[in-house]
Amino acid sequence: MAPQSGRVEKRFLFTASVRIASLDRPWLVESAMTENVSLFGARILVKDRWRPEERAIIESQAGLDPCQARVVYCQQLNTGATAVGLRLARKCADWMRPKGRMG
Repeated sequence: MAPQSGRVEKRFLFTASVRIASLDRPWLVESAMTENVSLFGARILVKDRWRPEERAIIESQAGLDPCQARVVYCQQLNTGATAVGLRLARKCADWMRPKGRMG
């Protein structure tokens, strides 16, 4: 059997406004945009430099419950922005569901 490569979780291209706050550096809080999401992760575009393994809280502007996350990587882009890969502490199946909507 060949080793598996790539992600196990399916990623969805999805743009949403989020707020990310560092638990390790309380002064580091910023608004950001998701680039893609999955049940346990997200790639977001930020302005500041985040550190791998840094703990954060991510909140969706759509009103989802805040979720603790860990920075997996921080990648400087040619545009001047920074892409941050986050691993969520718990499953977040509601990324694309508006607040108050059931089902």
